[in-house]
Amino acid sequence: MLAVDRRKSIIHVQNVFLVSPLNIYLKRQTERYIIGYEPKTYRIHNALFKIEKSLINKYQFDTVNTIQLNTNVDVNVREDFRNVIKKDDSRWGFKSKNITIRIVNTRYNGLSPLYGMLYTFNWRHTNAGGNDELTFNIQECPTIANSNTVIDVCYKLLTKQVSGGGTHGLYNYLILSPKRGEFRIGEYLKASNINKGGHWHIRIKPIILKI
Repeated sequence: MLAVDRRKSIIHVQNVFLVSPLNIYLKRQTERYIIGYEPKTYRIHNALFKIEKSLINKYQFDTVNTIQLNTNVDVNVREDFRNVIKKDDSRWGFKSKNITIRIVNTRYNGLSPLYGMLYTFNWRHTNAGGNDELTFNIQECPTIANSNTVIDVCYKLLTKQVSGGGTHGLYNYLILSPKRGEFRIGEYLKASNINKGGHWHIRIKPIILKI
């Protein structure tokens, strides 16, 4: 088997204070990092966390830990691809992918801090017409995100979990802001399944986050 690795940067955040805790299933450690995974809800999931050891005081392996970071950090998120050739398959094919979220003590204290949080949205799109969708009214964050490039609240999609049938999912976003406060980031559209009479109900409500 011949393997070739590729990487693609999703976002690199410099000097950010994460206001909300992280829920991570911790599994192992290296000399520098505590390593874990996003708790599994659906069949397809690929988020891998690597957190610098000095950032965590207490932790337990083989269970979900709620981790509140109390200092400013750098967050580097990238896609890790692996293309594989199997002995019985002469074609190059997309085999697997992880989203690696690496969190370390900031190296950019000279920059003004950003404030951020992970926001999870429960997405749904059924064959019977049911929908749960999020529409943002804020800009997408730049790939290099710091106090010089982020001038207003922004978002970046980091990871997805998807059900085996593809009808349900968890979308995990990083929300960044140059200041604390409450922000309307978009709208949540919820549509019921179509009933026997051919009708469905749609509700739209604002999504407001406190950062």
